[in-house]
Amino acid sequence: QPSVVITDVTLPDMTGIELCRAAKQRLGNVDVLFLTTHDDNVSIFGAIGAGASGYVLKDITPENLLRAIRVVRKGQSMVHPGITRRVFDKLSVVTRDGNGGLLFDQKLTEREAQILAEVARGSTNKQIALKLYVSESTVKSRLRGIFTKIGAHDRTQATAIAIRGGYAG
Repeated sequence: QPSVVITDVTLPDMTGIELCRAAKQRLGNVDVLFLTTHDDNVSIFGAIGAGASGYVLKDITPENLLRAIRVVRKGQSMVHPGITRRVFDKLSVVTRDGNGGLLFDQKLTEREAQILAEVARGSTNKQIALKLYVSESTVKSRLRGIFTKIGAHDRTQATAIAIRGGYAG
């Protein structure tokens, strides 16, 4: 059984989104990474809504493609840097409704969205601190606040909630 399935959005007999849903249903604990030229919102959020663990564009370097495969194989999520901003522009604070569903009612701050975007890319706290010119302890503190806002217990869960929590609309 594969641990990672790599697919495009456009396939000969079905869409990559249909393949992703089928793979998740039939194989259970498989991670799906989209490698595509499609950078439109319908494709991106359709893939995320279908349960994709990653979405990268074909202009990615071979080294970064290998990194994306490793990241999703570890159960984390990866979004191409060129589309991450669009994903996080739609990010709101996640709360649970009475049925366990997710509700979005308030935007994260721009800095929180930047930090969460870096987490989704697989960056460490140290890497995030260097990129954003803040201390590592500031990153840790901000992450605790983000986790509290979105109801996550760890980095993997925070990324999954952020990416899968209601962007298909």
